[in-house]
Amino acid sequence: MYRSFILGLLLCLTFNALGQQQVRYMQDSPEKLDFKSASVADYSPYGLENFGLNNGTYWFKIFGSNTHNQVLTLPSPHVYDATLYNSRGLNIGQEGFTRFTTYKLSEATNYPLFLKVKLHQEAQVPMELTSEAIYDAETQKTLFQLGLYYGFAIMVVLINLMCFVLFDEKVFLKYAGFLVTVGLAYAFTDGLFNLFGITGNFINLYLEPILQLSVGLMGAAFACQFLRSSQHFPRLKWFTLTLISFAGLSFGLYWGFGEYSYATVGQIMLFAVALTYLATGIRLWNAGLYARIFVVSYSLLFLMATDFYLLKSLGLNFLNIQAVHLKIGSVFEMLVLSYAIMYRMRSIKEEKELMSTEMRIYLKRIESLSRGIALVDSEEEAYLENLIDHYDLDATETRLLQYVSEGKENHKIARILNLSEREVERLTLALYRKLEIAEQIQDDYRMLDQQPDYIYN
Repeated sequence: MYRSFILGLLLCLTFNALGQQQVRYMQDSPEKLDFKSASVADYSPYGLENFGLNNGTYWFKIFGSNTHNQVLTLPSPHVYDATLYNSRGLNIGQEGFTRFTTYKLSEATNYPLFLKVKLHQEAQVPMELTSEAIYDAETQKTLFQLGLYYGFAIMVVLINLMCFVLFDEKVFLKYAGFLVTVGLAYAFTDGLFNLFGITGNFINLYLEPILQLSVGLMGAAFACQFLRSSQHFPRLKWFTLTLISFAGLSFGLYWGFGEYSYATVGQIMLFAVALTYLATGIRLWNAGLYARIFVVSYSLLFLMATDFYLLKSLGLNFLNIQAVHLKIGSVFEMLVLSYAIMYRMRSIKEEKELMSTEMRIYLKRIESLSRGIALVDSEEEAYLENLIDHYDLDATETRLLQYVSEGKENHKIARILNLSEREVERLTLALYRKLEIAEQIQDDYRMLDQQPDYIYN
């Protein structure tokens, strides 16, 4: 892996040097030039700059000589509206069923070449010019690596779906949905839709924003479920849904007016959603190991995705993250979060057991203070009447208290009350909060700290 990384880095550096020497450019945003006028126009040196939101029509003049068959590739899913001419003005056709815009150049190709590109999104045109043999070898190697990554991702998705079926925990389902949307977004970035001949206006303009919205929505759903943020910050879900709605509106404006700055606003909104849940994980840092694991794994992928998707569209090269780096970060995130989900399940189980124990202790203490009056389903008992009046309990809540105090398990309570176990867990949690048991237990802890003999009184 290290050898491949170093080799790839050297190839990038070599190509950058060649690009500065052999490629020149000019902007033709009003699109007034044809080939004849563009062939005699003045060009500036091009070093693979990223012009950010300054999109439009660009011409590139490519110098070189051809002693063997070569391949010119524009490795970006956003560079699709392009036309290549040889020095005589003859149109060189694009190759079909390739990941990115690709042209094969024979030995008879006349240089310089003139490339006309209409950029509908960020203004960046990467170029790779290699021999046909090297292109074929690199294509096979890249497809093999992509196959390994997507095969691993599919395996993780299937494992999470299987865990959802076995354990009936929605966190597995939401994480699987998040991984699917992330995988589809990566597939677009890797040009896999074009590779299988899926092209057209929908793929080029509409699919990526839809996938980004899906990633934002599923990522928020998973983070909310995993961190159980609704228990700590009840309004957070509505705040993030508002951000996602504004992102959808921004993408709609982009589709309606064709102005890419609207899409950039939508991307900023989606990254604000991800940042919100990252900040939530930091706020819950002391809540348990699961929160710390979430922050570590999520922050790495968030930083890389911000650089690759957001900053690059703005014309900023901060970390120069490439697609391969994103996948390495994703594999790390999948491994860590898959472990974290299992750990979180165990932690939640322990929390539920502790909650039930605290509730039983609370009820026994109240029962003792009430001079031994047993908790029964009778409105004649003064203790029960006071409990119902004070906390405004309904009949189901009263019966649930009785069964919890008796130490009955959830599946037995569910059968008696004709409810599902999930509903019993939800009602127990709601009752736990309604009776303010956690606060009263904390009062006991504080009293114990202040008076060590309090427990014997």
